[in-house]
Amino acid sequence: MVAERWYEQTAFFVRHQGFIQATAARRISFEDSLAFEKVHELTYHEVGFDLFEVPAAPLPVRVAAVQQYVDRLSRLP
Repeated sequence: MVAERWYEQTAFFVRHQGFIQATAARRISFEDSLAFEKVHELTYHEVGFDLFEVPAAPLPVRVAAVQQYVDRLSRLP
């Protein structure tokens, strides 16, 4: 599916927020979560995706970054 370009070339990559809150479903350590992020980042690059990095920031800042990117795309010919 990736080779056939079923997906957009660019993926939103939401950066780690600097903390982990354990839940019944999320039982990963902070250190493991950083490694998990790195594995995902490398894997996306290895299969040919470009990453638009969504910064570690409060939710409104992250939403604004994504919205600006989408708005820019909508203005392209």
